[in-house]
Amino acid sequence: QVIDNDPQLLNQLADPNYQAELGRVLIIKVEGFDWNCPQHIPIRYSEEEFAQIKAPLEARIQELEKQLAQLSPSN
Repeated sequence: QVIDNDPQLLNQLADPNYQAELGRVLIIKVEGFDWNCPQHIPIRYSEEEFAQIKAPLEARIQELEKQLAQLSPSN
């Protein structure tokens, strides 16, 4: 619902610290919501599980850094 002809409502919703003048208000009717929607909950791991996932990545980074250091002309 768009409301643009209710000065009292526009004034009530206006931010006194913002100089812009409201031209209209949109009212949205929410049919329902789910804050805990599983689609938007990231997968979580225990510290031990994360350490197991992270270990090969860190080993690969160290391997690549070693290779890079060997190729670097400054060494």
